[in-house]
Amino acid sequence: MPGEESHQTGEKLFAQGQYEAALRAFRQAIGEEETADRWNDWASAEFAGGRVVRAEWGYRRALRFEPASRLAALNLAGLLIAQGRFEEAAPILAPHAPSLSETEKGTLRTLVTTGSGGRIQGTALPRPNSELLLDAFMSVTALIPNDDPTMPRDLREANRRRHFDSRYYVRECSALFQSLPQEARWLALGKLQERSRFDPRSLLVLACHYLALDDPRTALGFAREAMELRPYDLHVQRLLIEAELASLPEEARAEHPRAGLEEYLADSFCGEPWTHLLVQADGDVYFCCSGWLVAPAGNAYQTPPAEIWNSPAAQSIRQSILDGSFRYCARVHCVRMETRTLEKRRAVTEDGVRSFPCIYLAPGAQPDTPAQPSSAEPAAAFPIVCPEGPRDLMLGHDRTCNLACPQCRRDFHSVDKEEQERLDKLVQDLLSSGLLKNAQSLRLNESGEVFASKNCRRLLKELKKESYPNLNLAILTNGQLCDRKAFDDLGLWGRLSLVNISIDAATEETYRLVRRGGDFKRLLANLEFLDSIRKHEGEKFSMLFTFVVSLWNFREIPAFVELGKRFHALVGLSSLRNHLSLSPEEFKQIDIVNPDHPEHAELLAVLADERLRDPCVGFGSIEHLRPNPARCPDAGLRTGGSDAGRCLPAHSDRPRSASAA
Repeated sequence: MPGEESHQTGEKLFAQGQYEAALRAFRQAIGEEETADRWNDWASAEFAGGRVVRAEWGYRRALRFEPASRLAALNLAGLLIAQGRFEEAAPILAPHAPSLSETEKGTLRTLVTTGSGGRIQGTALPRPNSELLLDAFMSVTALIPNDDPTMPRDLREANRRRHFDSRYYVRECSALFQSLPQEARWLALGKLQERSRFDPRSLLVLACHYLALDDPRTALGFAREAMELRPYDLHVQRLLIEAELASLPEEARAEHPRAGLEEYLADSFCGEPWTHLLVQADGDVYFCCSGWLVAPAGNAYQTPPAEIWNSPAAQSIRQSILDGSFRYCARVHCVRMETRTLEKRRAVTEDGVRSFPCIYLAPGAQPDTPAQPSSAEPAAAFPIVCPEGPRDLMLGHDRTCNLACPQCRRDFHSVDKEEQERLDKLVQDLLSSGLLKNAQSLRLNESGEVFASKNCRRLLKELKKESYPNLNLAILTNGQLCDRKAFDDLGLWGRLSLVNISIDAATEETYRLVRRGGDFKRLLANLEFLDSIRKHEGEKFSMLFTFVVSLWNFREIPAFVELGKRFHALVGLSSLRNHLSLSPEEFKQIDIVNPDHPEHAELLAVLADERLRDPCVGFGSIEHLRPNPARCPDAGLRTGGSDAGRCLPAHSDRPRSASAA
């Protein structure tokens, strides 16, 4: 169990009378995983240090985890009796009264005798007041980990590490907040706002408080602030949607783009976890874009991806699709949720269509009619174990980049010898695992520049067409190095299904700002090359130009659409997210998608430009800002114009205007 070593260390230090040192060890153990014993021991160490109200809260926390805990119950009852709080102590002590030893009975009698004076061995025991209750609340909530006991163990550990879902933490803290008397709550509100500077989850506790007070506008402000700081936290997204809807007049809620989302998901299906595997730069493995399905199923540097593919975490993620909860999926960022273009569950699970209507199929390999289920496959049965392996592999393992875009990273990145060796081993393990042999699509590179990466270039050279005849390649690039020489050196001719180019600008001046280190003229020359080889040299790949909307560039969106049309490319718009390269203040200043931004209304006017109604344009994660979406019945086709180029699966539902003219 995580934290066991720290807990044992704390017990030894406590026995030696080193209470403060023991406290530090118990804090670490609780932070790794809460148990009744750890909270009890933390409370006893706090009591030994004279912090009686903290101790009371700790014992109560232990009983929340294990109501039958005899030790925590006796400790709490003894503390209450010593304070003269006999009526509170009686129901806690009663279940254990028959099992009390003579020594325990004697101790309790002594406490009863001295309890009316609130003293133990001559030491006064303070009764709770607002300041002491506030201190206990802040101390206990600071220790609660970002956990969720209902998740499988490997996903629990990932959540503690990555904080991808703070629902459990917020629920527990909110319950403790509600237990405070009114005067202490007012003090706690200010303390939570102070804590939010380094722990944004406090903003969600505040949002829940104001939702409970029927003040959704204030709650929405806190939820939006949390979204700026923790854009991939699933509970931030849930509360944001709840506050958005609650802040509208009841008659207007049904028109909100995210109204009825949970009901929609309950009747929907997504095949990504059955077909996709992504390895990110830290080794974490995902079954979709890591911004859309945010729970990692494992880590490729600790466990071979082939083993992760059907791990308990993998099965839990697939089950969350089948049960309609989409528990690990991002409500705000997933374009298929945003555009309501997921498959209907009934068509997949009840009809038993084993070929999955929504999975990737190689160009030219799409059947006219879905494959029929075999007699051995019950119509309603759907596997959560997939022995055939992923069909679409995505690698975002290498952060190497020749640009330093301010919204992405603070400086240029290149790997050292140690990191290069680690990357090379990861790729060799993938090659030897057979995953690439069975895959139909490989997508490079989610985290950096594919043509600047030695590792990616080496991999592309190794993936010879004669050895991997069924493998199509999708390239994510900034376009600076994507020229004829790169095609020749890496053997890309006839191998590509998609070239996804991240641009974010339509003029040289803006490009210089958002693509630090880039050359706009060189980019245009390479775009001309890519378009030319599709027109005149038989290349069949699609092109996607992506544009992350910010204060720096939003006025150029219509011109960017024209740029895409000029080179016969799809255009994908998306919202800005803070990848920690910007301070909260910097991010707030340029996040024009936020309705609270002073120039948000001008953005809406730009998005209403007639040029953005072209079928080549996908609104992606800003779909909710699309003007008059009812006039765009083909919006479901444009899932390809997705999310900053990070998540475009090579699906058969790409816009039909993607091919070269």
